[in-house]
Amino acid sequence: TVRGRNYTILEAAGDGYFAGSILFIQGYDKGDKWNFLEGDELMYVDGEEDASIKGTGGEDYFQGGWYFIDGVFNAPYHGLILKGHEKVQTSMYRFHILDRVNFSKSIRVEIEHGNRPQNEAKADFSSTAFWYQKEPHQSFPEMPGRENVIAGEAFLIEGAIEWEGTEGCGPLYVSTYNNDWSGNMGANFVGEKGQSTSKTFAVAADGKYKIGAIFIASENGAIGQVKINGRPVGNPVDTYADIPRDDYLLNVNPAMGHKVLGEIRLKVGEHTAEVEIVGKNPKAKGSELMIDCLTVSE
Repeated sequence: TVRGRNYTILEAAGDGYFAGSILFIQGYDKGDKWNFLEGDELMYVDGEEDASIKGTGGEDYFQGGWYFIDGVFNAPYHGLILKGHEKVQTSMYRFHILDRVNFSKSIRVEIEHGNRPQNEAKADFSSTAFWYQKEPHQSFPEMPGRENVIAGEAFLIEGAIEWEGTEGCGPLYVSTYNNDWSGNMGANFVGEKGQSTSKTFAVAADGKYKIGAIFIASENGAIGQVKINGRPVGNPVDTYADIPRDDYLLNVNPAMGHKVLGEIRLKVGEHTAEVEIVGKNPKAKGSELMIDCLTVSE
């Protein structure tokens, strides 16, 4: 898929009708992230500028719901062939046998990957469209090469203590086109000065370790202090930026980049990583830390 552009299932010129499609999607993320289904189907008939047929969601078009919460099913004219959790794959079909879509001049069938204009959910889509029409038909597009249809791995940083799932924090699902959040997910912590969020981690050997962090910037950004076992590491980090806080499901706020804050000695075993709100920029509209991860590396 291309950021900001719908995926095209069918584009045909002539007199005929659209009879359905099979759609396969391969996600870029791991961990049951089905955000690419947050998109609507659109059908433009006979040169329409605005689609006369508009859907309410990817899985809705294939007669499912809630990211196909009940799993694989098969019906005569619609169904889910595959829902692969480990690789975030899905394959589904919808045949317009009883509700065919007629056209006399042209038709274009598209589906969004993320239900906002930017189409923020990155995934590899492939499809087969079925339609009937009177000859002649326009030339078929060239098939893409294999090198263009293999999903890449999500960006991961070595030694990351991923903050998503930390108690007291909310989840942040990033647009996978950003490619600068480790694991393509983060967490948000809202609080007052002196409040903190923490989680445990372990090291395998005694030694000196570099402590780093990736924060996400926004107009609500607070100033955060990273601590290990209650001791501050490096200087506080101001996460404020003159950038609107994105409240959409697929967040597009930019990561601030990986910063090494300092070095400390740790003994083998379990330790506590913590981020404390120590203040906020006078321009900040809120008191929120958006945390991608902390890092511990030798």
